[in-house]
Amino acid sequence: MSLQTKLVTGGVQGDTLQDVDCSGGYIPRRYVFTLCGFCAVTICMVASTVSLVIVPISRELGWSDATKGVVLSGYYYGYSPCCAVGGALALRFNRPTAQVLLLPLATTALLQLALPSLVMHLKDVPCLGLASCSEVGMFVVLMLTGMVQATLNPALHRMISVWSPVAERSAQHNFIYSGQQAGQMIGLATGGLIIDGLGWRAVFYINAAALGSFALVWAALVADSPRLHSGCSRQETAMIETDAGEPHGTVGICSMPWGQILRTPAVLLLFVNHWVMGWSSSTIQSWTPTWLTEELHFDIKSSGFVSALPPLIGFGVSTLSGLLATHLITTGKASVSGPSEQI
Repeated sequence: MSLQTKLVTGGVQGDTLQDVDCSGGYIPRRYVFTLCGFCAVTICMVASTVSLVIVPISRELGWSDATKGVVLSGYYYGYSPCCAVGGALALRFNRPTAQVLLLPLATTALLQLALPSLVMHLKDVPCLGLASCSEVGMFVVLMLTGMVQATLNPALHRMISVWSPVAERSAQHNFIYSGQQAGQMIGLATGGLIIDGLGWRAVFYINAAALGSFALVWAALVADSPRLHSGCSRQETAMIETDAGEPHGTVGICSMPWGQILRTPAVLLLFVNHWVMGWSSSTIQSWTPTWLTEELHFDIKSSGFVSALPPLIGFGVSTLSGLLATHLITTGKASVSGPSEQI
């Protein structure tokens, strides 16, 4: 087995390509993976978009805007540091594991299911000089949600590297991660309808059901690599492996040239760009529903729909940019390789 094949298959010995009938209505399994990856990101983002549902919660429990801000920050306190941990683990094991995606899906489902009862149970319990422990409970649940969802991106990065040919990788990557905007859009647009019709608790119960159901779908349809997927044809597997790009091998965290990386202007520019984008988009997402309902006196349904407009535009731009990148690569107008000088 060649080095590239070992990397693509995760180094599994004794695996065999599947004889799959490609005639008729065969659906390329890399497209199935792409759609499932998009749905995983979308559903997780729907569950983490609580900026709308916190409006009726804060009214019922008498929370101030300062309290709402602290509670909403819980997700980011969990997500931000654990992203680095998830990336380090992905680099350490150097193997895509479809089962890793079950962690954010299943755990977030359980947290969503428990959150309404926990918040209401703690509302009359004094805590650390606060009015009640309910805000502490919701903060902790959101922090745990951020921690488990931080494993999502590193796992998907590794799987994209073995499930997509180089020419399709930009489009596949952008479509999968456009689920972040799609999830915010769906969570805000449908959240207002659910709150208005069924109450705010129903939002968490519906999210839990969707997450748990999709976890089963993911387990049934996705495998670590094309070679390990029982429904992936020989032709598709060979095409993906042949065009998987040059193998990079396993690189330890300590052996990475961090000094040179952090002195590279392009890398620093990406850091700043991502930080600014994250700060601005998180602020807009967190406070737009509150501003619309409290300052402009929108009802909860209208607030949800209007708040969904920024992620709707972001979803469209992200998807189109991926298609444009793929077009430029396939027509030879752009290259996936950088300058010949290596870091």
